Amino acid sequence: MQTALISALTAAVVTLLIEYFAKPSLEGRKDRLVTAGRASRDMLATLESFFYVEFRLALACGDRDWKRAMQLLEVVEKKQESLREKHGLARGSLTAQARAIADEGLRRSERSITTLESGIRAAQQEPGADKAQEFQIRVNTVREQRRENRKAVEMAYVQSMRWTRKYRNSLKRAAKIIRLPPVDGPTMAEMFREHR
Repeated sequence: MQTALISALTAAVVTLLIEYFAKPSLEGRKDRLVTAGRASRDMLATLESFFYVEFRLALACGDRDWKRAMQLLEVVEKKQESLREKHGLARGSLTAQARAIADEGLRRSERSITTLESGIRAAQQEPGADKAQEFQIRVNTVREQRRENRKAVEMAYVQSMRWTRKYRNSLKRAAKIIRLPPVDGPTMAEMFREHR
């Protein structure tokens, strides 16, 4: 009788200790993981949505519709801001290496928006037909760089919850993408200034 009472008392004390000390931290951890997982999925959806807008941007530049190009560039900027916010929420779920790759990929994507904007503004001021093709090539090059940067960010996020050989190899590929040197040659703004 006494051992049954001691066992019941011990079970009750352990249950109460777990309930008051361990459960709140476990619930908080679960909430953080759910939030990070949701933010990671949102990140991937936003990354995928860039393709269509940037394709339309390239078409507008090819048609020399600079007003439409600037409107589409504003859409790209808003998506980039949204991406930065979602990354801020989700980056806690990444490993240190994946976080560094994602941070660098997003930073480079943001910088390329400035490059595109300066090129579009320069093209608006210098509407030469012979420069339109050069500008289109440059826009496509910047678009390709942005795609590669997004690909690296996506690789960092896709398998962020699994630490497997495949994930480590994905991170190695993403690190190589991020280390790609910028395209040689003048920026779009410099290209148009030279011909004035």
